[in-house]
Amino acid sequence: MDINEIIHTVFTDGVLLNYIPDYEYRAIQEQMADAIITAWYNEKHCIIEAGTGTGKTLGYLLPAALFAMHEDVKVAIVTETKALQQQLMLNDLPIIANAIRDITGTSLTYALCLGSNNYPCYRRLQNAIDTGSFDKSKEKEIYHVHDVVTKQPALTRFDIMAGESLWHTICRESQLCPIHTCKYKNRCSYILAKKNWQEANILVMNHYLFFSNIAASKSLVPDFKVVVFDEAHSIERIASNQLGFAINTEQLKENLEHIIRRRKGGALLERVLTYDMISEAMEVFDNALRQVQLSKKILNDIVKNLQTLRLRNPLAECLPLLKALEEVLRLFEKAEPETMDEDLRLEYEYHKASIMDIWHDLGMAVFMDEESYVYWLEKEKNSQVNIFICGQPLDVASIIHKEVLDYYDHCCFVSGTLSVNNSFEYFKQSIGCDNADTLILSSPFNFTTQSVLFIDTNDIDPNSEEFIDASVARLTFIVNMVKGRCLVLFTSYTMLIGVYEKMNDTIPYKIFSQHRVNASTILHEYITCSNGVLFGTHSFWQGIDLPGDLVRAVIIMKLPFEAPDSPVVQAKIEKIQKEGGNPFMKYQLPYAVLLLKQGFGRLIRKSTDKGVVAILDSRIVTKAYGKIFLASLPEAKKVYTLEELEKAYTAMMM
Repeated sequence: MDINEIIHTVFTDGVLLNYIPDYEYRAIQEQMADAIITAWYNEKHCIIEAGTGTGKTLGYLLPAALFAMHEDVKVAIVTETKALQQQLMLNDLPIIANAIRDITGTSLTYALCLGSNNYPCYRRLQNAIDTGSFDKSKEKEIYHVHDVVTKQPALTRFDIMAGESLWHTICRESQLCPIHTCKYKNRCSYILAKKNWQEANILVMNHYLFFSNIAASKSLVPDFKVVVFDEAHSIERIASNQLGFAINTEQLKENLEHIIRRRKGGALLERVLTYDMISEAMEVFDNALRQVQLSKKILNDIVKNLQTLRLRNPLAECLPLLKALEEVLRLFEKAEPETMDEDLRLEYEYHKASIMDIWHDLGMAVFMDEESYVYWLEKEKNSQVNIFICGQPLDVASIIHKEVLDYYDHCCFVSGTLSVNNSFEYFKQSIGCDNADTLILSSPFNFTTQSVLFIDTNDIDPNSEEFIDASVARLTFIVNMVKGRCLVLFTSYTMLIGVYEKMNDTIPYKIFSQHRVNASTILHEYITCSNGVLFGTHSFWQGIDLPGDLVRAVIIMKLPFEAPDSPVVQAKIEKIQKEGGNPFMKYQLPYAVLLLKQGFGRLIRKSTDKGVVAILDSRIVTKAYGKIFLASLPEAKKVYTLEELEKAYTAMMM
């Protein structure tokens, strides 16, 4: 049988019923698989929007697996979220492997690839115990971890119950690893994992590792020539972050202090330099630490009470710090690593490389020679003193075109939200793609019977205090109408906090708000609570799955346009204007449309789900561009007053 025949057999011949008890044939799943195979054998990439409920993971895993085995190539499946990686490894890939084995008699192999610091280092673990260089309050914990890793070396951080601080003590650090000469290499978790990667047909990894691999000249994972990107709507953002830099000034201070801190056997500085150099070296490090502190003060004075500030001119204020780091590096050059024992040499090279990276990135901000970058200062959240110096490439599309689309033979980009008004033009431009088959597979869910879309038509400026008061009234009505279990999506912390302060203690449901604790903690608290209301910003618009009764209503406070004061947004707008384009239509609007589609998609996750989506921003009907938003959303029953909403919701739930 050829690949298309196998695909048809797997989806239609009852094979999957052996592994999915309630499996039902979906023509769109087979259509998706056929489209991928057709594109790849026609030497084209493909872009597929697969709505919620299409079963997209099986739709791309089956052709990817068959292609890997028939053509004897590795295929990478690249996702954004840990939850999806777990679903692929624990559920979907075993099903596909069993189905292929049943029909062809051949075995599919697959492996999960993680960044190297997600693996325990037996050498660092043993050294920490031998030297006592660990937090003594963690003594019981570290001996437990040692016992676990000794019995079963093939582990990751997700298999080991270790706290964050202990993990940093025992995890693999690539620059501290003598991988080829280490006496523990036969029991090394990372080496065992890489062996599995080499033997696998399918590699599963996240977007961050994928783009880190590109930044590292594709040296982190085995070479592959075929890639499927799931959750592909996030690619441009993640690529920008991974290919840019963020200098943590507090971390720089801690790194410098670590090198001169006295400990058993002497400070690192004393052990890598000769005795006659120590006095001069201490002056160099004292000056570097002084310049870090001065730079932090100067940068705080520049940023003042802002969270972020774009740098439009070279950051000359940090030139003394740059020169001080240069002196540190010059000092390191006087060391003689060939005379050091292996552990000392590795630690020396690790810190030298770390400072060199910071020196290089700081130089980019100080001189701004790279005009294709945008630079800015950013305060650390929940900190009034720590400042990050940041930079990102603006033209990520050309990098993705060169390093992904031109390098890999076959790519497939999949997501539930890639099209704007039935067009892929925005997404294609964002990744520099000009040669791809495209396909839109609509969700099989019946949104007209499963959902009601309430659109607030009160024409109030969404940036005004009046808007918050009016929205709180409507929000309170909807929360009480559906009896809790609401997800409320905000575009800024300022509005979230304002609404929280007005609503907290005024409704009979606890509000779980993202401004109180981190996103994962507040999400867990909401899910485990018997009833409540969840307030969230950017990270809650996408990538969270709350099926069934966990969400009865998704309430969208404002259309999710990016903040115009964001340095990256400003730079992108200016770039488009210089090129003669319309930044609103080419960038701001399509970005917001895709994010609104993601927010809408938080409601209906299964064929039995029902609920309300409420959009409290009237611009969706009062502005001409509102039609593009509405044309991109599923066909839900629309209502425009709270009375109509209550009537429609009651009828739907009967």
